[in-house]
Amino acid sequence: MKSRQDWLEAGLDILGGQGLPGLRIEALCSAVGATRGSFYHHFVDMPGYRVALLEEFELRWTSRLIDHAESIASQGPASQLQVLSDDVVDSLSPREAIIERNVRAWATQDADAATILARIDARRLAYLTDLLRGLGYDQTESERDARHLALLVIGANLMSPPSSPSELREVFQPLIENLLAGASQ
Repeated sequence: MKSRQDWLEAGLDILGGQGLPGLRIEALCSAVGATRGSFYHHFVDMPGYRVALLEEFELRWTSRLIDHAESIASQGPASQLQVLSDDVVDSLSPREAIIERNVRAWATQDADAATILARIDARRLAYLTDLLRGLGYDQTESERDARHLALLVIGANLMSPPSSPSELREVFQPLIENLLAGASQ
């Protein structure tokens, strides 16, 4: 029997390829090589699956990145910001960029997706703001600069084709260096 994780991985693959229109039970069953019964063993229904898929997206591209930066909190916010920046850039393969793009498109047409994406964005912005506050920036500067960084990554994902990690690093790293240089910690 296929695991819950197998079903979520298949959904991310479909989301990264065909987008939301391809996210159907038949396509998932084919991708996983299992029956509808296996799907329903793990998920009550398709709306429940879609929420679980969005939560997996949040885990992979928000929670894990923040957890990694938090794991080095003893090294200070400058190190945390650099690690977070490196992790964000390194995590943006073309597949992941397209998944992020498709989640954002999904959120424009589905209330559950919009709610979860708003939570993800708020968490990302709050964490960046906290790191910048830790570097000595005031609240207004921290919120503004956190938004700049987030918008840069979102914009890189929305380009067609999405920016490569090396292209994003070329733009992102000087901003991080400027923020670290201007810090009053």
